[in-house]
Amino acid sequence: MRLAATAVVVALALGATGFELYFSSNGGSPSTTAPASNSGSQGQGTTSSSTTASSASSTVSQGATSTSSAIGAALQLRLSLNGSTAPGGITLHPGNTATIAVVEFNGATTVTNVSRASSWPIGTLALGSCGTSGFPLGIAVFQGRYTNANASSATPLKIFRPTAPCPAAVASPAWFAFQPQSSLATTAVNSAPMMIQATLNVNGTWSEGDIAGNGATFSRFTAGVYTVAGGDEWGQLVLRYFSVGTA
Repeated sequence: MRLAATAVVVALALGATGFELYFSSNGGSPSTTAPASNSGSQGQGTTSSSTTASSASSTVSQGATSTSSAIGAALQLRLSLNGSTAPGGITLHPGNTATIAVVEFNGATTVTNVSRASSWPIGTLALGSCGTSGFPLGIAVFQGRYTNANASSATPLKIFRPTAPCPAAVASPAWFAFQPQSSLATTAVNSAPMMIQATLNVNGTWSEGDIAGNGATFSRFTAGVYTVAGGDEWGQLVLRYFSVGTA
């Protein structure tokens, strides 16, 4: 059965009030009310994503200085598929969904301050059809097996349903202050800590359609090996793999 609207939720912390802005993948207008959740389990075209911006009661010192040596040392990008970080990847039955989770984690026992950057390891990383929408991390899926040495030259699959022309690009916050041993961070636009992570459910690809996305068709992943890339604006890149069987 074809879903009436493929849910793609991107929660952004924007402005001093730190409200959450939601976009739907069927070209709906932005709303400050979260749409109904989508499990993305087995339906056709169930690509969905959510970037979490949940509040927490604890506080952390704010700062605007960038500690470049912290990237990859204290601040670690983590990527999992269906809860697994196994280098060999996972295997899916035809039609099944891959749940991709990408998260920034501060492994240090002290606050890690980093400034906004633009050192994306792959230019095609996204969390929806309109890019990362101001979040500092994103993902891409490639058909075939790639490594860190050649992933930047790979062509990403169109895992997000095409939408109407995208709005103007949104920059990420000017700085992030990550709590010790946590994925929670305050930012230049949020005094309440928020989780810097995203989760996406994917089970196929979309054709281009017209300029507004009309006429786009969905196809499930075919048998073979796929590479999932997770990256951030500070230059970190992590790869995971999944295979789709023939039966």
